[in-house]
Amino acid sequence: MDKKEFRVLTKYCFLKGKTTVEAKLILMPSFRILPQKTQPSRIDTLKVSTQRVHHIIHENLGMRKICAKWGRRVLTFDQKQRRLVYSEQCLKMIKRNKPEFLRGYATMVETWLYHFTPKSNRQSSKWNAYDEAAPKCGKIQQSAGKFMASIFWDANRIIFIGYLEKGINTNSDYYIALLDHLKNEIAEK
Repeated sequence: MDKKEFRVLTKYCFLKGKTTVEAKLILMPSFRILPQKTQPSRIDTLKVSTQRVHHIIHENLGMRKICAKWGRRVLTFDQKQRRLVYSEQCLKMIKRNKPEFLRGYATMVETWLYHFTPKSNRQSSKWNAYDEAAPKCGKIQQSAGKFMASIFWDANRIIFIGYLEKGINTNSDYYIALLDHLKNEIAEK
């Protein structure tokens, strides 16, 4: 049976004076509606209306439900520490001789680029006081797919971007080929 027939039968039960629960019990065998196992909510336990709960949360406690802001992928402590050490080393070299550093320095970063289905706003929303800032959350959910990009640049331009092809391992052969490609790109420019 389709939705129209279900609505007609629901209306029939209503006109006969049946409550929603009684109508559902009558219609269950016809539509194979299985009773859902639900935990009793706190509202049912406390016997408080949802409007009253809403009033307590918003007016008395000063809370609101807001969605988290999207941020970049969250780094671990070790990753942050490594970045700090490398940055300090580069700053020391720049302070010694800035023009020479910039002329002869090329750098590279490898980053994973992710594509995935993000959480909906409702899934990522959290209760928050009115005077608090919106929470930030890293993109930590399971990735649907990813690929690695190796980006080389110097003080003037991006030299080239290399993408790791699917099925290729990042071993010494891969990095040797990547550096050979970098040498060719520098020679062309």
